[in-house]
Amino acid sequence: MSLSQGKIIFARAKKLGFAAAGVTGTANLPAAAKKQADLPANTSSFIVLAHQYPPFSLGEVYSGDVNIYLAQYSRGYDYHDHLKNKLKSLTKQISSVLGVKHHWYGVDNHPLSEKSLAQQAGLGFLGKNNLLIIPGLGSLYFLALVASPLKLKYLVKTPAQIFFAGNNNKAIELDNSSSCQGCNKCIQVCPGNALNINGSFCKENCRSYLTQQRGILSLSQLKIIANNFWGCDDCQLVCPHNIYNYNANYYDSTIRNYSKNNWPLPGKLFPADFLNIAHNNSISSKLADYPFSWRGARILLRNFLINLAHDKAYNYLSQIIKISENNSPIIRYYCGYYFYNLALEGRPVAYQELKKLYIQESDNNCREELQKLLRKLSTEERSQ
Repeated sequence: MSLSQGKIIFARAKKLGFAAAGVTGTANLPAAAKKQADLPANTSSFIVLAHQYPPFSLGEVYSGDVNIYLAQYSRGYDYHDHLKNKLKSLTKQISSVLGVKHHWYGVDNHPLSEKSLAQQAGLGFLGKNNLLIIPGLGSLYFLALVASPLKLKYLVKTPAQIFFAGNNNKAIELDNSSSCQGCNKCIQVCPGNALNINGSFCKENCRSYLTQQRGILSLSQLKIIANNFWGCDDCQLVCPHNIYNYNANYYDSTIRNYSKNNWPLPGKLFPADFLNIAHNNSISSKLADYPFSWRGARILLRNFLINLAHDKAYNYLSQIIKISENNSPIIRYYCGYYFYNLALEGRPVAYQELKKLYIQESDNNCREELQKLLRKLSTEERSQ
């Protein structure tokens, strides 16, 4: 394979909208991971690709009287499907150009560490926010893989390339763009103190992780979630590697060289879309187009109940009373959490609903957690 063929691979990736690309071998890949990923037996290397997040503002995907936050990556048509379509096209083109079939590709749907492979491919470095930072591009991107039977690491002499870098004149604040140096902004801003200066990461305190975690969360974890319906961008918003190309939830296409027309936008979301989950016991086709739909109806309804509780949205009380009859003890608990937060605001009817919910609860675990809320309310009242 010639150098010009290596350039063709990257050129095709660029034309499909990928922001950066590199290649790496499979020497450091555990045998178990290879087997679990169902890689072709002749896989010798990977083409590692980065694609920028969808460029939509929060207001373009959600409108309502309840304050919620959707992480940037979730504001658009499901990236798994959207990027797989691009990878399907890319593998066909690569197979034609190289004369060797390439058919395995993946986007966040396999056991391989895309972050490690991207680092090995020379795309970037691991930042203090535990994310791979691509100099000139930052961390606001998805990673994708294409398995190749060719030893591209040795055949493609072209180094990893960044196609759509930011405007470096707009102040990357670090002297050396290939490290975090003395910057600790992400550590300082993390709402759950999940990041540590020594590089450790506590996922149980990560807001993004908690919005996906099943079960009944502790009150301290619920406080971390705040009004985030899905994910969190805090550590990325303050990162100097992202600041120049991400501002106030708006992507400047003149800097990012990226068009909104390249990413489909599902129907706009409203509070009713989330509350209807309780009535239909399923997610709508509209919600199914978003990347968070994989987590299932119960988690999505739970997250919105948490957002309602933290927003003290009293005007939804009658709807939540009906939802509190749900068959799921998890959903019933979070209805109780909503009542608890309204009761803290001095809403006696909410206190009565919480007490009634506790008395009628048949699930022992849920009943125990509801009792904790009642006791905490009692403690709060005595302290006032």
